[in-house]
Amino acid sequence: MKVATMSRVASRPGIAERLSCERLRVPAVLVRAKPWNRGRVYVGDATVNSGDPGLAPGRSLGIRSAEKLDLFDLFVLTQAPGEGVDVYFSSVHKPRSAEPHATPTCPFAGHIDEPAHSEKEAST
Repeated sequence: MKVATMSRVASRPGIAERLSCERLRVPAVLVRAKPWNRGRVYVGDATVNSGDPGLAPGRSLGIRSAEKLDLFDLFVLTQAPGEGVDVYFSSVHKPRSAEPHATPTCPFAGHIDEPAHSEKEAST
């Protein structure tokens, strides 16, 4: 099985930002807080906030879905610049209309997620 990875570093602390700027449908995702984060990071839908349970530096959250989960619909919130998450997923399905979208919560549409994207063989 191939595992894709992407790294997400907050550009605007205190504001929830999209995990992916493009539609990526996956059956499961693992989100890991970067080990050098100074505080917690929060992962959820567009309403995620610092009152939600967060991930301490180096901690992970796994999400599975019977239906495909769209990484475009997940958000990450950090409290300080330079903090972020690493994202691991497999079996990517890109809908035909999967064009990057520049929005207030995803201002860089396509050029940040793409270079950090790589595929590695996973041993299972």
